[in-house]
Amino acid sequence: MTGDLTNKGAVKTHWEVTVADSDTAIDRFISIASSLFKRETAWPVSRVQRTDVLDGDRSYRGARPRLDLPHWPINSVTSLKENGKTLSVGTGYDTSLDVLIYAQHGYLVRQRATTVPPYDFHWAAGMQNIEITYNAGYDFPRVTDGSANDLPTDLPRALEMVVIELVSLMFNERKRMGEGGKSYADWNVQFIRELNPTVAAALMNYRRRPFRT
Repeated sequence: MTGDLTNKGAVKTHWEVTVADSDTAIDRFISIASSLFKRETAWPVSRVQRTDVLDGDRSYRGARPRLDLPHWPINSVTSLKENGKTLSVGTGYDTSLDVLIYAQHGYLVRQRATTVPPYDFHWAAGMQNIEITYNAGYDFPRVTDGSANDLPTDLPRALEMVVIELVSLMFNERKRMGEGGKSYADWNVQFIRELNPTVAAALMNYRRRPFRT
């Protein structure tokens, strides 16, 4: 399904199974787990074209050059306007540009002066005075460049692993709702209803940073 952050092939490889008996259930849980991840992190994650209207005041009332965007990584910028004026954007060291893009971290840096000194290199203070149209988010399925390496715009595998673990947890829980465990002769088994601690820690790393005001 569009927007899913893994697929049943990856889930079944993780489980080391090949049977198709539960494919429909797995697909359903993948979509649910992907939605839960996006809600938990407050982050759309998937690649999307969007237009955002932001406040220059978000950069501490124009007192600093950095401005965070609500979606990342930034794949491309179609247009950027400040107080209705079109700004030039790009990456890498280039003093002719108005704004530099820090693509993987999802923010822009104002490089040229907006007012007279000492307010050079800051965003113009204001409310809803910055408009940007851009493409941002990760690709899944991953896009290959012909090598074995992931591209910077590919969905991080650690992020996908979080979703696979969520799918596994929900899939196993479907037949033991309300049960705390089971007894087998002299053995008592307690069900674990939490993510693997390592995977849970990875989820924390992808929680969306709060906007700075």
